[in-house]
Amino acid sequence: MTSINGKMKAFFYKDGYLRTSSKEYQLTASTLGNKFIHLVNDAVQKHGEDYGKYENGNKLSFDEFQDYLDDQFSHLHIDFRRDLIPQI
Repeated sequence: MTSINGKMKAFFYKDGYLRTSSKEYQLTASTLGNKFIHLVNDAVQKHGEDYGKYENGNKLSFDEFQDYLDDQFSHLHIDFRRDLIPQI
């Protein structure tokens, strides 16, 4: 995102990746401080004991995520680029 003379522009690339956490998401008082649940940046995740357990480097390309959706939720007919990207 840029701003030149008060005019803002945003750029979005059609290819990218999603970062994932090493631990299953849980929102409870006891898990609020668990950085391996709530922070997905590589600087944090690479120190977790489960780093890379589910995806290589805790990252999924958009295409890999689409494959996951097709495999696990085929009955919902979710298209990542059509249905989810516009909401991001």
